[in-house]
Amino acid sequence: MRNTYIFEVLETFTPGETEAFRQFLASPYFNNGFNAEKHQMLFQLWMENRQPSTPDTLSREQVYAVLFPHSPGVEGKLDKLVSEFKKLLQTFLLVQRYLGAENQSARLLHLAMDMRSRGLEEKYGQAFQKAQKTADAAETESMDGYLFRYQLALEAHEWNSTYNKAKGDLNIPEVLFYLDQYYFAQR
Repeated sequence: MRNTYIFEVLETFTPGETEAFRQFLASPYFNNGFNAEKHQMLFQLWMENRQPSTPDTLSREQVYAVLFPHSPGVEGKLDKLVSEFKKLLQTFLLVQRYLGAENQSARLLHLAMDMRSRGLEEKYGQAFQKAQKTADAAETESMDGYLFRYQLALEAHEWNSTYNKAKGDLNIPEVLFYLDQYYFAQR
């Protein structure tokens, strides 16, 4: 059973990531289904058998017996549990990436977008200015920087399109400028 997707990904975790994933599984916000406790048990089973010196003795039958001790073998039950666990693992990886320090500018932009969609003008302005400051503070040019500036200009266009009272260019020239920069950098 060690060669499954989830075990291969778990093997790459650092000790800090392992502990963070354990806490993630304990969170009722993310792990709230019928099998929440079984997901934690599956993770614990992996923790107990993760040593490279341990021979690959985790058969499907053994895993099933540990997770469902008083249940007769049901075809697909373990597969469903592993599939749910895989989704939790993928969600954890995405949340970790999204909340990472390198993604702060995107989070600020997403916050501004959310404030716009809620019609909170003052909060939108604050979040948008913070996102703009992170774009201006970038020391080096990069593909991500070009993309972020384009997304920022596009968000300003969305705001101007929604709240434009009478006139203005709706930030279209800036959107096109940053789109061109990103496009030509991609070539």
